[in-house]
Amino acid sequence: MTKDSNGQTKMLAPKERDPHRSLIREGRIVRYDRELTTTRADTSDRLSHGKEGYCAFTINADGNIYLFNHKDKTDKVAHSTMTEGGLVLGAGEMKIKNGQIEIITCYSDHYRPSVKNIYETLKHLAEKNVDISQIKVAFLDEPKKLENLTKQTIELPDKVVSSSGEPCHIGDVLSDVSQQDRQTHLGLRYAYNAQDIVNHMDLLSKQQTIKDN
Repeated sequence: MTKDSNGQTKMLAPKERDPHRSLIREGRIVRYDRELTTTRADTSDRLSHGKEGYCAFTINADGNIYLFNHKDKTDKVAHSTMTEGGLVLGAGEMKIKNGQIEIITCYSDHYRPSVKNIYETLKHLAEKNVDISQIKVAFLDEPKKLENLTKQTIELPDKVVSSSGEPCHIGDVLSDVSQQDRQTHLGLRYAYNAQDIVNHMDLLSKQQTIKDN
């Protein structure tokens, strides 16, 4: 294990990442254990940026998926920890139940994934037989590229961690929360069906190809 040049973030070597690695089997996310890969991933006991039931994730350029708790770097673990700061196919947060991805968020302060990054992530999952029609994708800000799609709502976690570091019920903090906390922990304001995103971006790509020709 190493740290970045500022000593603020752990950088795990490939073998050190194995406990966080997951695979896709029969359209479900399963834990990687070198031999049996049948234990379905579940984030019920995970935490990411104060949201209970969520984990942070990265998918590296080789398609390897890493799931981990993100405690706002209090333990020096961040998205770049799993990639040594290298290129990724996707990054953000996931909510997973019994191996089924329910929600993906685009929150990663290091990688700051764009709509195109999310699109590539969803395409990768679909190619691995994940039913992306069952996934909601949440953005902190309304993406202009998706302005014609129907926005959805998602269920917020029961608790968040406020700027003081204490767990609070959602109802107790909605009216008294800093803008930073709202964006980081409650910022899942714009949610879309993942299949709708892929269909929409596929169409935009075809239209651009026709225009270029």
